[in-house]
Amino acid sequence: MNLNSYAPRKINGQMHVWYQEYGWQPAKLATKIEPGDKLIYNYGYTAIVLSIIKSTDKTIVFEVQTKSGIYQQRIRKSTYWGVV
Repeated sequence: MNLNSYAPRKINGQMHVWYQEYGWQPAKLATKIEPGDKLIYNYGYTAIVLSIIKSTDKTIVFEVQTKSGIYQQRIRKSTYWGVV
């Protein structure tokens, strides 16, 4: 198996990322994620972005709400993340 077979890729002109037990999901660059967006994780778990807490040169820290509570999520600005 090629290690890059699950690397982020464009499908029908839109960037997608692969999630375990879920499949390909449309994605946004971390710098384009905003409050109200619904992030997706492996196995189809989701979180709603409540706010942007902090932004540094390389990362953004979001406040997200899941079924089990409110957490901080740090994402590199260069990362594509699946959104629903």
